[in-house]
Amino acid sequence: MIFAAEFDWSPMDFLAMGVLLLGAGLTVRLLAKNVMSRYKKIYITIVIVLFFLLWAELSVGLF
Repeated sequence: MIFAAEFDWSPMDFLAMGVLLLGAGLTVRLLAKNVMSRYKKIYITIVIVLFFLLWAELSVGLF
């Protein structure tokens, strides 16, 4: 699928992004529902930050 010359995703790219979104979403949901601790917001924030770091690494090789 090509939207512009700089934006060329293959089906594998869509699959990888879907897996990332699904994994992060389910992890946040499980943490929000099952963790009974005052650190719940910190755990969820860590998952979200890790998601964005992994996304940046896979998209442009940030690190």
